Amino acid sequence: MQKYQEQNSELTLQQGLDEFYLINPHFKKLSEPDGIKGLFFQHDITHVVFGLGSKLEEEHLLDSWALWGCKIKWKTMYEYMKHPAIKEISKEIYKDLGT
Repeated sequence: MQKYQEQNSELTLQQGLDEFYLINPHFKKLSEPDGIKGLFFQHDITHVVFGLGSKLEEEHLLDSWALWGCKIKWKTMYEYMKHPAIKEISKEIYKDLGT
């Protein structure tokens, strides 16, 4: 378990993001807060806020929360899921599962 995932973590959001990016350096490259990349950054923040990693189950929890708990439009989410980087990350996650 990482420090940002601890129940009573005293890390700031930035410290949690820094730790998350140390574990997932390929996500940091995608986290520029502009355009479609802004969605990556916002999604990464939810990893830290909810204390979740990047395993498939945790990604599904965050995607569900984003769809139903935010004002994100379905079209925007659809474009996000079509992004080549998201497709590549998804392949890596499924590969780790052996599927």
